[in-house]
Amino acid sequence: MATRTVDEIDRLALERVAEIGASMGAHMSELVGLLHGVLAEISDETSGDRQVLDLLHASIESNLETLAHITRYGLPVDAVSSTLEAEEYARRLAQRGISSTVLVRSYRLGQQLVLDWVFRELARGEPDAQVAFTASRLFTDLTFRYVDSISEQVVVAYETERERWLAHRSTVRAAMLSELLAGERVDAGTAEQALGYRLRQHHLGAVMWGADVRVLEKTLSALGKAAGATGQPLFFSRDRSTGWGWLPLGRKATDLDLDAAAAELGAHETLRITFGSPVRASAGSG
Repeated sequence: MATRTVDEIDRLALERVAEIGASMGAHMSELVGLLHGVLAEISDETSGDRQVLDLLHASIESNLETLAHITRYGLPVDAVSSTLEAEEYARRLAQRGISSTVLVRSYRLGQQLVLDWVFRELARGEPDAQVAFTASRLFTDLTFRYVDSISEQVVVAYETERERWLAHRSTVRAAMLSELLAGERVDAGTAEQALGYRLRQHHLGAVMWGADVRVLEKTLSALGKAAGATGQPLFFSRDRSTGWGWLPLGRKATDLDLDAAAAELGAHETLRITFGSPVRASAGSG
């Protein structure tokens, strides 16, 4: 084979990249299935959620179709926006409280799977090693720029939805808790879903003050763990330095080891806490 010039190699490599884009389109179903099979298992938090898995499939398909068009027609990567499906998948993760690291890792792992497929295609279809190497480098650079741009956009969508969702959930929780404390008749299942806390058990109520609410909530969680509570406490901030809390005791009221729990207060000289009595009730006793 005659020695090719650098310009000729670059030209042929660009042609091969365009052909790869067309090949991606022709094998779209295969590629989507490959990525979905791996990415569906990336986190235990997503593996059993059918709605999230369906959105993951739609996100993968829309991203691969976009990447195939960019590659085939030489479209500018910087001008591409994230797809509706990709942003909705990001928002759904935010609503489920799943870390954004799962989202970013999905894009990086997906990129690697696509690159592996492309490298195999080039090795099978391009006899000139220099052209294949240059085409591989061009496609790798393109995918890095695509993933950097799109992952940044979907993380913004994730963070925006996370803030909105938390604010909405806080409002719903506050309203539901007010109804319970006022003694209003509320469906237990609806209340538990709103609060993220199981009501149909025994509880120990607590009032906390004298520190930032973030410290209060963290301390209540540590108190519950040290005292032997059966799950995560329910915490509600009254203002910047006062909070109410409920420690879950399970189906049967048991004595908590509050002496062991008291050690958790040692690091906060100004923090104070008073407990009620364990009772079985929707809101506990404060």
